[in-house]
Amino acid sequence: MTIAKAIRNRRSKKVGSVRMSLLNRSKRTDAEVWQAVRYATSGLTMKQHPNIDVSVLPARWWRATYYPSGFNGPNPLVVAGATTDETKFPYRHEPTGGGGYLPDLWLDSTECLISMLAHEFRHAWQEEHKGRKRGKAWGARGVYSNRDADAYAIRKTREYRRSPERLQKYEEKVAEVVKKLLPSFTYTYLCKLLRLQ
Repeated sequence: MTIAKAIRNRRSKKVGSVRMSLLNRSKRTDAEVWQAVRYATSGLTMKQHPNIDVSVLPARWWRATYYPSGFNGPNPLVVAGATTDETKFPYRHEPTGGGGYLPDLWLDSTECLISMLAHEFRHAWQEEHKGRKRGKAWGARGVYSNRDADAYAIRKTREYRRSPERLQKYEEKVAEVVKKLLPSFTYTYLCKLLRLQ
């Protein structure tokens, strides 16, 4: 796909305080991706970035990147991708090699995508709030703190998990996690652990 064709295929919407321009090349519908973007950006106010380009690409597992100066234009660019293969979930993400990343649990591919998007949108917020400690996670260091971005992503994933339209789906998923990964825990203990009740 040429760059000109990709720019024509972008859809634009105002999400919170920012106008988002979306290029969805994944297997997900645009409605699913917009829902993930809304969950990932709720609560972030960015005045220096009135426009942000978002690209959601297909991925075998997951990936995400934030480009502060954009790729082919003046707007910052967030690129994210998460697999749509539900057999890979639930997945306990245990980062290795340092870098300040935090462990996370994803029950399905939508949670994984929300986590990737939230992490990268938080980097855009961090760029706007350089040198400011207030509002960041404990232990955050530097302009682009992965610890702070991961803490924000975990919070947004939990908000999505607790949303009314998802509770029924997650009750079934939690029962599956109990049977598959944690046979020694009771269902109610795991719900409390995941803060579903």
